Amino acid sequence: MNKSFIFIFLLIAGVSCSQPDDKGDIEPIYQSLTEQKHFYYNVEYSICNANGAVTNDFYGLVALNRNSDSGISSAYFGIDESQKVHYLHSIYLKNQWIYDLQSPSYRLEDADLITDSIHSPILLNPDQLWQIEQDSVSITNQKIDRKYEKWTFELRDKPDQLIIFWNSEINKITEIEYKYAVKSPNTYSRKWSFDYMAKSEFTRLEKGFKQQNQAANQAFL
Repeated sequence: MNKSFIFIFLLIAGVSCSQPDDKGDIEPIYQSLTEQKHFYYNVEYSICNANGAVTNDFYGLVALNRNSDSGISSAYFGIDESQKVHYLHSIYLKNQWIYDLQSPSYRLEDADLITDSIHSPILLNPDQLWQIEQDSVSITNQKIDRKYEKWTFELRDKPDQLIIFWNSEINKITEIEYKYAVKSPNTYSRKWSFDYMAKSEFTRLEKGFKQQNQAANQAFL
């Protein structure tokens, strides 16, 4: 199994973790994430090589409503930012997932990986951020400007690194990057970039992509 997929399954499998008592240095981020229940955003998911060049890109328009151990999401997605002809509706309760996938090319078996790409495990389950903090040998916090902070987690048992950009003005994560084997010449990373919006804006954009999805699937059938 590809090493990047292992990270996906380890984190998604923990969606129903109980909330920890001690959140350490990441308390403000953790608290904000657990209190937020509704998210509407554009996401760009990228895989980057050792030089930082993007080798794969994936785009989504997402609505996510979640509680501590359950949630529901709707997402239009594709490899072209302006052509999101695929649709995934997801419902989860603890570790049980139900998917409705409408796509001319993706299969239902791909739903787990699509879910990871359009949400990120940490946005689905903030307890994963706390667990990474516990598994880190060092954590640094860099103030970029009046809005942004950069958090870097060096993992203890593997040569990997997690980087999070936090916007304290809107109390949201705007970027997550997970780097594998950071000291290896073969290092690569997976990155999620989030652009949040109001529900009204999501609804407006959804209308266009819903038409694309219907046209693509009618052509496929």
